[in-house]
Amino acid sequence: MIDTNETRLIGFLGADPELKTTDKGTGYAVLSVATSASWKKADSNEWETRTEWHRVVVWGKQANRLTVSKGDKVLVIGEIRYREYDDEVAKGKTKIEVKRRMAEIHAAGVERLYKAEKTDGGE
Repeated sequence: MIDTNETRLIGFLGADPELKTTDKGTGYAVLSVATSASWKKADSNEWETRTEWHRVVVWGKQANRLTVSKGDKVLVIGEIRYREYDDEVAKGKTKIEVKRRMAEIHAAGVERLYKAEKTDGGE
């Protein structure tokens, strides 16, 4: 029997990597990667597109070596992990404590497939 948790994404970075540090001093980077799927509607010639945003976490030395930036097309290989955290929701003047669940991709590797072309702001 094979048990595996591996995911591969090919998408575009929505922002530059956000470098952070844990309370214990471990460095990591958070990436926002967009993937899209397009299909033709069955009852017309119109195309429809759905974009999904993925939170990707890169740990340690690999995070410091990232050379990707907003708009780059990247390949991410990693595993999906879920974590829970406490949050508050305002209901009128009352605050209700809730548990939230978040999916993240913990990257084993991030590779830039091609670099985004930078344009001048003065067109």
